[in-house]
Amino acid sequence: MADGVTHNARLKLHQTLHGYADGHRQLAASVALGPRDEKTMLVLSDISGSGASIGEDGYLTGYPLIESGVYALARTWAAPEMPRPGCVWTHTILIDFADLATLTSLFSLASHLHRPNPTSIGDYKAPLTIDSNSITPRLSDDSRSWGRRLLSVLYEKPRCPVVSIRPMEIDVDTVLLAIWAQQWPRLRRTFRFCTLAVADRSTEGNLFDLQILPSADRSVRARFPNVIDAEAAQTPKSPWLDEATDDLITPDHTGLRGFLRRVGGDMKKGREGFRPLCDLHRLSKTFNTQPEAISEAIELLETELGAMQARTAHGLVADAGLKQAEKLDHASLDFVIEQLDLVNDGTLSGNADSLGRAIWHRGPEKLIPLLEETGGPRRMMVAERALGLLRIDELTEGLRQFPPLTPYALAHRPEIVGEPVFWSTDVVISDDIFADDAFATISSSPHLQSAALTAMIRARRDDFSMRATRELGANQILPAVAHEIRSDEGPRSGLEQWIGAAVSDLSATARFLGSGTALPRSLLVLIAREIAPDALPSANGTDPWLIAVRNATGPVSEDSALFLDAYLLSRALGSCSLSPAELVQLTFDSIHSAAAGSLLPERAWHVMEHRLPSFWLWLNWDRCLRIRTAVVRLFVDQDLAPEIFARITKDDALFETLARSADSTSRGRDFLKRVKQAMKNETDSGSRSRMQMIKGVLDT
Repeated sequence: MADGVTHNARLKLHQTLHGYADGHRQLAASVALGPRDEKTMLVLSDISGSGASIGEDGYLTGYPLIESGVYALARTWAAPEMPRPGCVWTHTILIDFADLATLTSLFSLASHLHRPNPTSIGDYKAPLTIDSNSITPRLSDDSRSWGRRLLSVLYEKPRCPVVSIRPMEIDVDTVLLAIWAQQWPRLRRTFRFCTLAVADRSTEGNLFDLQILPSADRSVRARFPNVIDAEAAQTPKSPWLDEATDDLITPDHTGLRGFLRRVGGDMKKGREGFRPLCDLHRLSKTFNTQPEAISEAIELLETELGAMQARTAHGLVADAGLKQAEKLDHASLDFVIEQLDLVNDGTLSGNADSLGRAIWHRGPEKLIPLLEETGGPRRMMVAERALGLLRIDELTEGLRQFPPLTPYALAHRPEIVGEPVFWSTDVVISDDIFADDAFATISSSPHLQSAALTAMIRARRDDFSMRATRELGANQILPAVAHEIRSDEGPRSGLEQWIGAAVSDLSATARFLGSGTALPRSLLVLIAREIAPDALPSANGTDPWLIAVRNATGPVSEDSALFLDAYLLSRALGSCSLSPAELVQLTFDSIHSAAAGSLLPERAWHVMEHRLPSFWLWLNWDRCLRIRTAVVRLFVDQDLAPEIFARITKDDALFETLARSADSTSRGRDFLKRVKQAMKNETDSGSRSRMQMIKGVLDT
């Protein structure tokens, strides 16, 4: 069974017989109906009007019996053998609404309507069992023309009862049964018709759709007020009418009838839905090649079928629109989104990406209602896939156009925090609310923190330096700054804010410098400019500054190099370093040489001057003297490693000057002896030379 259609199945149908017996009454029935339906049948089984001239084949009447859930199809014959004039026989078969929906052809039903005789009345007390054969009688050209006229007036004027003059030499019953069979099940079971009516058979609330008058007699026509006369109506040239007429002659050869059955099943409208559905069928043939046909179909649905009608039709159009999403206009795209719950699962799965991209391109703001729970799982899935497929540049451009999308983008594409453009002030994160969302995302995603900090720094969001340090920690900030300095683009100005914020955590800064990682020398200079030489604690017996400077990489300017050496020498001369001798050994020569040549930058001098001894005014100007004296006192007073003192400078003359300075005190002389002792096992000429220098100083 396809589309709920039954082919060559056997149906059990109930039947009734009405005729004369001391008045018109029910003479036999295979089933008892409710009183209201019995009354309706009693009226409609009687002659269709005073003076009706009934032909040998009788006439058909079709109408629903709502209370019983059946459709009554009856044939009425004249009964001249009865004692009173105007008597009739009416045989009615009762088709369950569910069975009526399964039949492709209704002609076989009429073939089971038989005129009784007084001796066969008992035959109508038992149900009928019939074969539902698909009989399709051929219509003549005249029948086709008349059928076209009836289709036109029935569906162009769908809310009005229709009458037509019974034409000569046309099989009226066949044409009307063809029109009835063409209808979808819900319309079929509400359609009321009579092939010979001398008076209007309609009752209050139960209007007959189509009644055939025996002649053009004005007196007969006058009995049908407020109806449309088919003969008086114009039959327009219309694509829908052409296809409907062709389908009447050759059922479903264009697919119209199957389409009507499939799409009309949930139509709440009656005849007024027929023409729009025919137009919809015509448009549906070009959905795959002409996206504008989808727009026309949507307009048709919204203007003629109504938003609450024809869910199947809406789903069909939405299905087609989904496949052409990127070619639709705005209104059509909105329709597809609205009707997304009606589309086929497979169609949605295969086209969700293109739909999401189309929505994004029309306006990123359209994704927000789809991402809300109230939008439903299908819309949310489309929106999530859209966000997931977008390139980062597309996503950030969309956020620039519509910043309120930021929380949703962060939820579904958190990696966006690692893009500098995301942090740019002309895109999104200039609003504190969105900044809160961004930092919340970073805090909950440790694997994104390094990339996010690098992106912030590269985007020059120095205004976030304190917040980033507070929420993520200096142990994250300093590596990010190092990464920025090492980048191919090279270091930039303005990093001081980030470093200043990070080094406020002295312990974290000490751990960073003491990690043994090769750090940019320029970063060490920047850190040195932010904190005092004695600020960092030493740990594990080694000065973190010593570790950092020994592993430092990359060039810096001469002034920066001298500043860093002066800073480290100042730290060595202070009280916090656990490696003062090593720091002096690294820095003494460069600082002394610069001071001797008056090349020491003032900033470098100021960072260590307070560590140096002062002399009488006429000697205080000698910076070299003060530096040498401070270094000698450091080694002597703290009894630092004599072997390091022995190699504190590469300049032999300068070494001898340092030795003579140490020789000026008894403690200094003792220290020089230890230096000499430390060198006694050295065999190189340089060491032997310095041993002789020390011996000469001590012997003087």
